[in-house]
Amino acid sequence: MGYIYYSLFSYAWKGDKMICIGKCKMCGCEFEYDKKTRTKNYCSHKCRDIAYRTRNNLNTYGRYKPLVKQCEVCGKTFETFRDPVVTCSHECSQIRKHNLDKGRRRDGHGRKSKTGLSLEEYNLKRKQQAQERSDVKRIERIWYDAIHTEARICEWCGDTFYCKDNDKRKTCSLECSRKRSNAQRDKRIPKEQIVDKDITLPRLYRRDKGVCYICGCICDLNDWKTTIGGQKYPGDNRPEIEHVVPISRGGLHSWDNVRLACHKCNSEKADGIIKIEPMSHEFAISERWQDQAKKTAQYTLDGELVRIWKSTGEIERELGLNSKRIQSVCRHDKSRTGNAFGFHWEYVEA
Repeated sequence: MGYIYYSLFSYAWKGDKMICIGKCKMCGCEFEYDKKTRTKNYCSHKCRDIAYRTRNNLNTYGRYKPLVKQCEVCGKTFETFRDPVVTCSHECSQIRKHNLDKGRRRDGHGRKSKTGLSLEEYNLKRKQQAQERSDVKRIERIWYDAIHTEARICEWCGDTFYCKDNDKRKTCSLECSRKRSNAQRDKRIPKEQIVDKDITLPRLYRRDKGVCYICGCICDLNDWKTTIGGQKYPGDNRPEIEHVVPISRGGLHSWDNVRLACHKCNSEKADGIIKIEPMSHEFAISERWQDQAKKTAQYTLDGELVRIWKSTGEIERELGLNSKRIQSVCRHDKSRTGNAFGFHWEYVEA
């Protein structure tokens, strides 16, 4: 046939094109085939049918006359031993399959139907069924959420929020969760003095309607100021939790002992006790009250007096230093020394 074999395998050159050469296992003749599509062991359907019947101990060619059929695609006459075969080759079989898929007629379940639907009608019906299933699932999900959803009260701000009954959430948002977590780690109040654990600034602000019980001003939750160095500290009208009987004097952390106070009044009051409420701001900063507040002395590390302040709140407003830390070192806590921010601090008699 004019083949030039390229290697020991079934490859050969035919002109400038490399082709695959196969040897029929039935008749022994050589034939061309495409390696990319499929590997052939037989040269024709006839040889393949004879080999199939021989392998399965059926009647072979010579004792049983093969069927003569006409290909439904190309019209070519061919012989075969199998009744379902209607095409003469694999290529014609692929063309027939493609034509059947293109003009397929099916019912809604994908089976062949006598009445039948066109391909466009079949696709439209499948889309409608998919949309109906999606609507049913959506309604079931809404029904399930309505049954298994419950209302809870945020443990930090006291607002009502909704969540699933199997959800372990205790706050309405991530911000409330962060603030609640920080409050739980606060160890400034001894455990034996804590009576009510649900005391928070938003709840107290709502209970007292945002009014400072000392001076009667309206507190602002967003009143923050910034120092030159970029440190953030509360402004004068920033609300805070004020204990009527201070914790340092044995007061309890309970709803009966807490009031809402602005930052300025709370800092000037310090650990004093006010028996009259409500009162004017002038009375709150009068000498009668200042006698109860502790004055703070500021020393250098060498022991030289720098200044005596009326309260730690005044230090925070003018210098931007944390008043809580200064109060802690003045009480000589075990976790603190007498030094803070490069100075030595001590309480002095009024």
